[in-house]
Parts: sequence; structure tokens; C-alpha cells
Amino acid sequence: MVKDARQTKAKSSKTSPSPELLSYCDAAEQILRDVKTALKYKELSDKANKKGILRTESATPDISMYVSLRGEIKRRQQRSEAQRFKFLGNGIFTLVELITGAPAKKTKSAIEQVRESREEAYKALYKALTSANQGPNFETMAADLLIAMGYEDVEVIGGHDDRGVDILCEKRDGIMRVRFAIQCKCVRESKQVGPKDVSTLRDNLSTYGCQQGIIVTTSVLNDDAKKKASETGKDRIHYIERNELFDLFASNGIGLRSEEVRFFQLDTSQYDFLN
Repeated sequence: MVKDARQTKAKSSKTSPSPELLSYCDAAEQILRDVKTALKYKELSDKANKKGILRTESATPDISMYVSLRGEIKRRQQRSEAQRFKFLGNGIFTLVELITGAPAKKTKSAIEQVRESREEAYKALYKALTSANQGPNFETMAADLLIAMGYEDVEVIGGHDDRGVDILCEKRDGIMRVRFAIQCKCVRESKQVGPKDVSTLRDNLSTYGCQQGIIVTTSVLNDDAKKKASETGKDRIHYIERNELFDLFASNGIGLRSEEVRFFQLDTSQYDFLN
């Protein structure tokens, strides 16, 4: 009986399959799924080696593990593919599927602060322009924007006689000088620009000897107005809606001011040895 047991044990040990050798990323996924917690790349490499699942000939498998994981994250980001790993900084990785709940509160980055300041400035400008009758002041800002963008002979005429033209200007296009008629619509976004405004501007281009028409608005054009603006066989009416307009205001310093700040700090998010 003892002999038979020994023979059975020896036979089973010989036929036991060896673990499948995996790439760095696949091995890391298996380890992380087993431990269900984030680990440093060195720990991932050590555990994968001890488990005998890592396919490698590298003399520095821990470094190869780090580079492989970072490389996959970068590739998937460039291809807009779903990520399986999340880099938490300081050499620590986890599986995306293991991250639950809200992320830990962290100090806002300089980029996040810049983005928020821009959004707040845009909201403040929009509120200042649309909370009262600021039509004439908006026309002045639009005229200043045109001047800043290189338009010439800019003249604010204020849409008199209800002809839908508030500003006239010119700009050279090669050897030609093109004359523009601008209609300014300083209204809330809930009051969208309609097709009637497009038609009024188009009908009065020739009245002012203009070849191009542009609607500039703190709101947006509705679908019918956009279709009307690009009707086949008629002069195309161009338009600049709220978001694009405020971007132009910001880049040209019209009603919005930016300050250049260069902020530096030690970056330990990629290299744990900098801690």
C-alpha cells in the first residue's frame, strides 16, 4: 500500500502541468486580480517570478515590468482603447476594475486651475453682457475684436433702420479687398438666433456694398438659422457663436485678461526613487 501511494504521488507530480508563462502586463493583471490591491512594480515583478508565471530574460525584471505597464497605458491612451491598468504614481499600479468609489481628494493641478479660471471668466463675461441691455457695449467689444484680428476701416453703425447690420469693416484677401457686414446679437442662450436674422443680414449686404456677412452672438443659431445661412445659390452667412466668440475674446484680450504663470515642483509621480 505504501509503495502504491508513493508511485501514485510520483506519477501525479510528473504529470502536473507547469504554469503558463505570461508577458509582463498579463502577469501583472493576474497578480493584481489575485491580491485585489494596488502594488508597486517591484512587488508585481517579485510575485510574478515567485509564482513562476513571468516570461522574461531580463536582468532587471522589475524595471521591465514598470516600462511594460507604462507603455501599455500610453498605447491604449493613444488608440482611445479601454485601460486595464491605472498608474497611481510612485511606481504603484492597480487594475481599473479594482478602483471603486470616488478618487482620493487631491490638490488641483495648475492646468485644472487654469481651466477653471477660464470657465469662470467666460461665465462672468456672459453674465455681464446679458444681464442688462448691453447691445451697444457688445458692439464696441466686437469692433475691438475685429481690429485686433486685422480688419480695417471698422465702423460701428448700430443697426439703425433695423437693417440688421451693426458693424462694417474690410479685409484684404490677396489682391481683393472684401467688405463685411456684421450683425451683433447680445442675447441669452435661451434666446437663439433664428432664420429671420440671417435673412435680414443677407438682404442688406448689397445695401452697404458688402460681399460677406457675419453674425456674432453670445447665444447660438438654431438649426433653421444654420440651414438658412448655408442655402445653396445664396450668399453664405458666417456666424460666431458664444463659445468660439469667448475664445476669440480671450486670445485677443478683449474683456478677458490672462496672466502667464510658470509653476514648478518636483514630479514624483513617475519615478518612486525621487521621493
